[in-house]
Amino acid sequence: MAANTPMLLKAALVDGKVESGVMASGQVVGVIDDLPTCQELIDRIILHADAVLQNLSGRNEGAGGLT
Repeated sequence: MAANTPMLLKAALVDGKVESGVMASGQVVGVIDDLPTCQELIDRIILHADAVLQNLSGRNEGAGGLT
C-alpha cells in the first residue's frame, strides 16, 4: 500500500473519489463524538452567537451606556 499511497490520496482528496481512495484523518478522529447535520450545526452557531451578543450587550449597559 505504501507504494500507491500518493495515488490513493489523490483519488480521494483531488478527484473526490473517497470510496476508492484514502482519506488522511489523524488522531483527532478519536475524540469526535458528535456529528451534527448541517442544519443542526448552523442552529448551534446561531444559538451560541445570540448568547455571546446578549452577554456583550449586558456588559455594555453597565459601562455608562456605551454600545
